[in-house]
Amino acid sequence: MGCIKLFQSIFGCCFYQKQSSVSESQSKLVCGNESAFNFESRVDLKLGTSIYVSGTILKNCEGFAINLTLGHTHNDIALHFNIRIPQNFIVRNSKINGRWGKEETTASMPFKLKRGERFAIQILVTEDKYLVSVNGLHFTNFAHRIPYERVTCVQVKGDICDVNVEHFPIMEYPNRADQTDIIHNIDLVNGFDKALVQSNSELVMPFYGKLSRKLINGSRLHIVGRVKVLPYMFYINLQEGDIIWPHPTIPFHFNVRFTTIGGKNVIVKNSWLDGRWDREERSEIHTDFMPSRTFHLEILHTSGIYHVFLNDKLIAEFHKRTDPSIVDTVFIYGDIKLKHVSQEPEKGLN
Repeated sequence: MGCIKLFQSIFGCCFYQKQSSVSESQSKLVCGNESAFNFESRVDLKLGTSIYVSGTILKNCEGFAINLTLGHTHNDIALHFNIRIPQNFIVRNSKINGRWGKEETTASMPFKLKRGERFAIQILVTEDKYLVSVNGLHFTNFAHRIPYERVTCVQVKGDICDVNVEHFPIMEYPNRADQTDIIHNIDLVNGFDKALVQSNSELVMPFYGKLSRKLINGSRLHIVGRVKVLPYMFYINLQEGDIIWPHPTIPFHFNVRFTTIGGKNVIVKNSWLDGRWDREERSEIHTDFMPSRTFHLEILHTSGIYHVFLNDKLIAEFHKRTDPSIVDTVFIYGDIKLKHVSQEPEKGLN
């Protein structure tokens, strides 16, 4: 079943060899009145190896799983990725010396897999962890508990059909070839309409937005949202590119952390440069970021400084540490309901 496909990335083109492709008719196991898919294939994991599983979730699906195992006996499992449809969550775990470890269930995005619909799950091998995306969006990390070099088999099983299983080296993650609707084009506006604060619209989170123009001197971003009832934190990255791996350069990281001490917020500012976080700047202040309250945030860039305004009040400043013109993407994640994102150019430009 081997064939050659072309994988396109922002770094250019590279070829990969499709390792395995199976259909429902080839791998169906009958369990009572239901159909259960069960497939195994040998795999040689290296840094940058991507395992890509796509298919359709059966209408009577209770769940399905992807396992990276040490051989075909499945006594030891480096990564057990278990999708439980009725409970609406995904369990991650490992089994070492025949014993299960501690389950992990938290994730960076809501559960969005539904019966009767197509799915795509990608698992990327990095030096210290697996990165996992669901339908083109990064979902979670899983730190290595067993060295990835010991994995010899990938297993896919459960209430799914029309399944395709591949493993190949990649240059960037996640694969969004069929998920172009994930990246939004940020509108260019000539002024902010304050009526947007009362809008009932809602944008998908996490949010990836492409800037219409470079964020140069005098231009600003408008972000409207509502803080959730029980917030922990949210952050905004002004970054280069929309990929997760390799880690993008982030000229400005703005992070709001909610505390219960005197109603203050911890504001963290930083940059990701040359493969690591730079020196963190932190302040603790009273702000208008309150649970269930709508806010209007502006990020203005002037003379090498990012100025952050909340409801027309200056709450933070951050001096540039690298060229601001490399910023082409706005990434927003965390405990807010996002209503609106737009870009206002420097004065005099339309």
